[in-house]
Amino acid sequence: MDSLLAQYAKLDKTNGFDEHGDPLVALVVEDSPVQQAELRYALWTVGYLIKDAYSIEEALEHYKSSKPHVVTLDLLLPDADGVEGLKRILELDPDAKIVIISTQAIKEIVLQAVKLGVHNFIAKPFDEKNLKQGLEVIKTAALSKPKSKS
Repeated sequence: MDSLLAQYAKLDKTNGFDEHGDPLVALVVEDSPVQQAELRYALWTVGYLIKDAYSIEEALEHYKSSKPHVVTLDLLLPDADGVEGLKRILELDPDAKIVIISTQAIKEIVLQAVKLGVHNFIAKPFDEKNLKQGLEVIKTAALSKPKSKS
C-alpha cells in the first residue's frame, strides 16, 4: 500500500487539489479487499489521496485524523451497517460528504441514507460508466466541503 506521501508524488498537479491548494483526500470504507482496490484505483486516477478502512471503527479513527474531503461507504461492514456508520461519521462532522457504494440498493435503506445526508448512492457491481458518473458527484461534493480549521 502506497503511503500518502508516495501517492501525493504521483498526482497530476492540475488535478486533485481543493481551493486551498490542499490535496483531495478520500476515505474508502469497504471490507472487501477486491472492491476496496477497485475504488482506491478509481479515486486515485482522478486525483485523490486515499485512506482506507475495513470497519466503521477504523473509518472513524481515519476520519478524525485525516478529515477527508469525501467518504465512500459500504452498507455491509463487519462491525456495523452502513446507515449506522453514516450516522456516526455525521456525528463527527455534520458537513461530511458521504457516498454509499453497496449491493444493498434497497429503496428504504437508500431513502433513509438520503434523509441522513448521503450525497450519492452507487450500486455494486458498478461498471465504468456509473462509477465515473458517481466519481464526478463525489468530486463536486468534495470541492464543496468547507475547509475545517485544525
